[in-house]
Amino acid sequence: MYASASPVLSVRIVRPPKGEAPEWVREAWVGLVLPLKEARLQTLPICGVLSGPRSGLRMLWDSLTGASVTTTGYLAPAARAIEVLEASRPLAARWWRDHAPRFLREEAEFLFDAAACERLGSGG
Repeated sequence: MYASASPVLSVRIVRPPKGEAPEWVREAWVGLVLPLKEARLQTLPICGVLSGPRSGLRMLWDSLTGASVTTTGYLAPAARAIEVLEASRPLAARWWRDHAPRFLREEAEFLFDAAACERLGSGG
């Protein structure tokens, strides 16, 4: 795992993040400032939001068998990120509700790849 030089409490999305969501949904994140769950970069195995596992046990299996991809980025609470998205791009937020509702749960997280993010300090 990589540690950032200073605490990062939020990120601005500066380019469409990697992922399985349609391009127009990924583009909708650009320009938004999202709160983070962790202030430092995380390197984690991830799977697709549509094709990926629905359970922690399956995620572990996929990481052991190579079905997941290791990505470095910032963890954001998914439900809160979708709320931010809803405020400016409601159709994109609706896509998440309709196609990947498990990300609306309080414990769900998004990992936004580092290249898509601009680190911001406590002032946002």
